[in-house]
Amino acid sequence: NPKFSHFGETLEVGHWHNDMPGLTQDAKIIASSEGCPRQIVEYSQLVYGFQCHMELTKDVVELLIQASEAELITLTDRRFVQQPAALRANDYDEMNQKLLVFLDKLVADYQAG
Repeated sequence: NPKFSHFGETLEVGHWHNDMPGLTQDAKIIASSEGCPRQIVEYSQLVYGFQCHMELTKDVVELLIQASEAELITLTDRRFVQQPAALRANDYDEMNQKLLVFLDKLVADYQAG
């Protein structure tokens, strides 16, 4: 999908839930991971479902940690759950920039519509 050509083969992204989006008959899985087999789903040329949170920033993550730190500490046995120190150490800039490029491509397709 050309809207995601700039993502590369792999990309570190953020998560904060266990949900799994449903698929329609015409849905196409654009990206997957070991922890989430439906990471990004295309439902139509202008409708996408993101199971990841590419909009996370250090400030947003800090607010999430403050609201969930007690729960996070109980999830140390979960392979895909990072603890507060690791969450704070992540660099969110690359995924933020790639999300912005995707959104610019989506707007361009909408305007060309």
